[in-house]
Amino acid sequence: AYSRAFAKNSLSHSLIENKYFLDLIRTVKENPDTVISKRKLKEYIISDGNKLKNDIISNLKFSKQPVTLAVDGWTNVRSNKVINFMLISNGNIYYYDSIENIEKVNNKDYLLKLFTEKINKMLNEGLNLIAITTDNEILMKSTCNDLVKNFPILFNIPCSAHLIQLCLKSICNSNKFKQTIENIIILLNDFKNKKQNRLILYNLQLEDKVKIPLKIIYPTMVRWSSIIISIERIIKLKQYVTKIINIEIFNNAFWEQVNLFYNSIIEIKNYTNIIQNDNSSLYTVADCFNKMLAF
Repeated sequence: AYSRAFAKNSLSHSLIENKYFLDLIRTVKENPDTVISKRKLKEYIISDGNKLKNDIISNLKFSKQPVTLAVDGWTNVRSNKVINFMLISNGNIYYYDSIENIEKVNNKDYLLKLFTEKINKMLNEGLNLIAITTDNEILMKSTCNDLVKNFPILFNIPCSAHLIQLCLKSICNSNKFKQTIENIIILLNDFKNKKQNRLILYNLQLEDKVKIPLKIIYPTMVRWSSIIISIERIIKLKQYVTKIINIEIFNNAFWEQVNLFYNSIIEIKNYTNIIQNDNSSLYTVADCFNKMLAF
């Protein structure tokens, strides 16, 4: 029963050692007649989540710990803009709220009104709010600049990891590497759009007795550092890639440029990882930026 439940539902094997999962198993054994519907489960999750949220706000209020509001936007499966609000305090991150923009209005007036309402609510809840941090997209930057005028108590802190992403984007678009990046994308698309090439890559590795054949990794261009991971993978698979893709542009000069580009930006990946550690501080950010600039 355990085996099938995990296999059929793609559950993580680590669940078997998870405290909450073990509590569930124990509770089911102690209450064999209890039946939970999907609707009831949703009600319990919302209720439990609201209780946790209230406990967090209460603890932050009475501890008087400084709180930074972190804001991040994304697009959901319905193509609606969603904004997540997170509270950062003493190295810990707490979920606060999510707002789905079903009206598809995403301008400064909308964001300014939304952020103002949320900040006023947090202040009324007694939170010691001192700063706001967002990505460095132009709309967000403009909104936060106006927001700080309305709330002079707030520091406007840019997202350091996103700044590094923008640095990498500039490097990718530079005269030095733009053509190299375009050729790399052509190479990746030759696998992404052709199942036969992916199959050949898999079989060539099997012939070499590779126990777990590797796949091509495709970058997400809104996350520029993902191009580094993609390049790492094609370099690792070079001996197979050159057998599959027989196009004139993918000659020795191309691979030399790929290696040059990779060696030029690998430290960006390392510094991004350091900055995004849970224990990083403003000093960590400054230190990484200085080392990256020197590199």
